[in-house]
Amino acid sequence: MDESILLVYADQVRAGLVPHRDFYTVYGPAPFYALAGLFGAFGGSLVVERAFGLFIHLTVALGCYMLGRSRSRMTGLLSGGACLILLAPLGSVAYAWLGAIACLIAALALAERRGGPTHFGAGLMVGLAAAFRPELAIVGLPVLVPFLWRSSTWRWLVAGFAAGLAPTAWLFVVAGSRMWRNIGPGRAGINGSLRLMDDPLRSVTLVVAVVGVTSALVWLALKHRTRSSAAHALLALAILPQSLQRVDPEHALYTLCVTVPLVAVAVVGSESPDALRRRKMVLVAMAVAAVGSVMAAVLRPSPATVALQFGDRSAVIPLAEYAGLMETRSALLAHAAPGGSLFVGSTDLSRDSITRVAAYHLIPELRPSSYFLDLTGGAASRAGSGLAEDLRRSDVLLLTPMPEGLMEKVSPYAVRGSDEANSVVRTEFCRVAETGWGVIYAHHPCK
Repeated sequence: MDESILLVYADQVRAGLVPHRDFYTVYGPAPFYALAGLFGAFGGSLVVERAFGLFIHLTVALGCYMLGRSRSRMTGLLSGGACLILLAPLGSVAYAWLGAIACLIAALALAERRGGPTHFGAGLMVGLAAAFRPELAIVGLPVLVPFLWRSSTWRWLVAGFAAGLAPTAWLFVVAGSRMWRNIGPGRAGINGSLRLMDDPLRSVTLVVAVVGVTSALVWLALKHRTRSSAAHALLALAILPQSLQRVDPEHALYTLCVTVPLVAVAVVGSESPDALRRRKMVLVAMAVAAVGSVMAAVLRPSPATVALQFGDRSAVIPLAEYAGLMETRSALLAHAAPGGSLFVGSTDLSRDSITRVAAYHLIPELRPSSYFLDLTGGAASRAGSGLAEDLRRSDVLLLTPMPEGLMEKVSPYAVRGSDEANSVVRTEFCRVAETGWGVIYAHHPCK
């Protein structure tokens, strides 16, 4: 679903809409404007999005390599290789989080080099991290405090940070206070499932791994008492909530892909004979892990897929979804003329829901009618959100039934919101079809 959101939001930016002002999101401008530019040049395809995602992944690994390279070439290869191995299971989706992490790692690599211009670049990178994940402007800047302490180049760093904030500041001016209202509540609490007892063994394993690596970096900082080790520990602590907000393998890898290489830099980065032996052992272990990761990715069974092209947009979907999508397209276009408005949601609009948001990308003949293209996060279901008015402006609806108990597992702390949107569906729309993708309603009362 995260990948569908990237495609849809980039489509909106290409159409001239502005994030936060014209559609809801909790992210900064960078991923959507970057993808919109790439879509304009190469077409709105999944391949383009994943190529951008691969670039982000390689940038994170390059930053880890540069941190290790400042110790030795071998340490650089070890840290960069460890990062790539841990990123491999995530695929090549252009996650905004990894874009922000790429900026923070680059900031650390630049900050470790002495000089005003490099410290300007470090501040610039921290500021640009906010263009992917705005909340990281708050937690990212303290990571550079060890390099500011009793340093004559702090003005360079602050100037770079201000310059890096320019894209986010521009968006705030254009989108207004709605940007703060979207991001603040959206990032203030637990975002997702923290139900540790659903799978105790997996949960404990992931928590121990994430907290253990972070604790190791804190211990190494206290032991070595250097600016670099302190900055590495501060970064690990700053990004720790990302893993703990949702205890699953993906969120663990979001942070381990950085913290494990940082441990490698600290442990393997010295020149003692013991360190040289450790490097050889780690290198052998990484080679085995790399081969295993590649083999697992190549040999694991994957569902049959089909490539689709609609106008200048293309996508690859599972073959099992093809018939349902084509049936849904036909039914929607039978009840709404090209250029009409489409709303994609769930059959219960009073709560968080996972929807067929990809329909916005795969049915370009219809334009999205709602400010809330994605119905997770609880913002759309609040009283006074404007969701009911969005429904009244829609020609057709595609509403997906939610499997019993799914949202309780994904968002166990979400509360039921206003029933106004459900009331609009009941009184102003008529159910006209049901497909493999959901229930379709047309904007007229049933006869």
